[in-house]
Amino acid sequence: MPALIRESNQDKEDFEAGAILDISLYGMRISVPKGTQLEIKAEGASSAIEVTFTMPNATQPLRMKCQPQRTSDAISEVNIGATIVDSDFNSYRTLQRYLM
Repeated sequence: MPALIRESNQDKEDFEAGAILDISLYGMRISVPKGTQLEIKAEGASSAIEVTFTMPNATQPLRMKCQPQRTSDAISEVNIGATIVDSDFNSYRTLQRYLM
């Protein structure tokens, strides 16, 4: 599922294009191309990311704040495993309905 990702502690509104590879009520696995401007820090670092995406058949985009837990390099991308730490009620409810 296509997604827009940015560092949530940044004042700027620069988003990077990525993709959600796997998602649950508690977290997601995200892929971003190598060479992006994101500075993803994992394993307990204090950085957080904001992921914006639209679920199939949804009319409004969902916005989730996530804490990266682990990263892994692939040939042309970086995969990020992240825990969902904050979202608005409607976004979380839409995700819950989709997954249940």
